[in-house]
Amino acid sequence: MNIDSSCQGATSMAEPSQTAPDFEAGYREQDGKIESRNALITENLSLVGLMMHRISPNLGPSTEAEDIMSAGVIGLVDAAQRFDPTRAAQFRTYAQFRVRGAILDYLRSLTWAPRAMFSRKRQLEAKRSAFQCRVGRNPTMSELAEEMDLNIEEQHALLLNIARLRFCDG
Repeated sequence: MNIDSSCQGATSMAEPSQTAPDFEAGYREQDGKIESRNALITENLSLVGLMMHRISPNLGPSTEAEDIMSAGVIGLVDAAQRFDPTRAAQFRTYAQFRVRGAILDYLRSLTWAPRAMFSRKRQLEAKRSAFQCRVGRNPTMSELAEEMDLNIEEQHALLLNIARLRFCDG
């Protein structure tokens, strides 16, 4: 994946301009009219690039930057439509969660594996790392199974699924 080439300038656009509060205030005053909503979206497009760059170090090489950007823009539009201007929250703060969530939902849709498998993978890596710090070497298969509270067959199945994750991710 080549995020830098498809998103040039995203880091320089990551900071909101000084007019962002003006757009938000206008949105509040106009009770969410389309022009104000569109201005909010336009003013906060840089947020999509920022969220993409925060998430991108964890992505495989097969992930396309344009697709991630599209998912983020969809999240931003959704945030603008759902934003309640009567609440005290700033739009940008609210939109960050919606954009990040839309990107993560898109990325989850690309894999065959359930979220629980990714959780088990992180747990296995944490147990392996903790063992390595405690003992000063990598654990054997039986030691790792014991750390994970698994029998050998369950551990083999888990390791096979993790290997499939890596193979499918590029």
